Amino acid sequence: MRKTIVVGVTGSIAAYKVLDIVKQLKKHGHDVHVIMTEHATRLVDPKEFERASGNAVHIELFDPSVNYKAYLKNNKVMQHISLADEADIILVCPGTANVLAKVAYGIADDLLTTTILATAAPVVFAPAMNVKMWKHPVTQENVQKLRGLGYIFIDPEYGELACGYKGVGRLAGGDKIIEVVNQFLAKTSQLEGKKVIVTAGATQEPIDAVRVITNRASGKMGAAIADEAFSRGAEVVLIRGKNAVSGRYHYEEIEVETADEMLFVIKKEIDDP
Repeated sequence: MRKTIVVGVTGSIAAYKVLDIVKQLKKHGHDVHVIMTEHATRLVDPKEFERASGNAVHIELFDPSVNYKAYLKNNKVMQHISLADEADIILVCPGTANVLAKVAYGIADDLLTTTILATAAPVVFAPAMNVKMWKHPVTQENVQKLRGLGYIFIDPEYGELACGYKGVGRLAGGDKIIEVVNQFLAKTSQLEGKKVIVTAGATQEPIDAVRVITNRASGKMGAAIADEAFSRGAEVVLIRGKNAVSGRYHYEEIEVETADEMLFVIKKEIDDP
């Protein structure tokens, strides 16, 4: 099914990698519109994204060629509002520490951040930056805040970085990014209005201050079930052991340690429809 995807390209050196992602999204049949920040235009020529997407690239919040007095008199829709309304999903790729900070604190000083704050569509961040910037407490605090607000993250990967460092900060693979976007676009309303509680992973029962009784359950099956329920429109709560895997999407996850803790949380969630 053809969907409208807005891709926000920011001033990370990984911006050039997004050209192929835009091409692939277009091949999947989607209508792709690109918003570039001013710094991004210094890394990749906007014409490259126009050729990749088949649409004009949007850069300025206020286009210098537009007479806004006449524009508003004719009751035309402002560009950032129209993009925000038309988008089925917004993919910020690559996402810099700067754009994460601005969105986390509601700063809308360019077309991309204004569009993000004006949309009701899901927003996916695929960050890419220097490893020290990614690990900085302020950046991590902003990421956690955005996750709590419902924004989705495709975390950066470990590898060689353009700055010469080696560590976590490299843009996730294009195939992974496209897969996540397509899965969100394929989300249905089959379970809309339903609450699904899933338990996953191993609990740990302490013998003493050092030793515990546990098992090797990874929680992968439970996380997969939670992901599927979420993709079908359900409100999902994943109750998992501390060492179990996380779900792929943004829904509520509660970590527990013992079986008694898991039982307590299950009963609480059942009583809180």
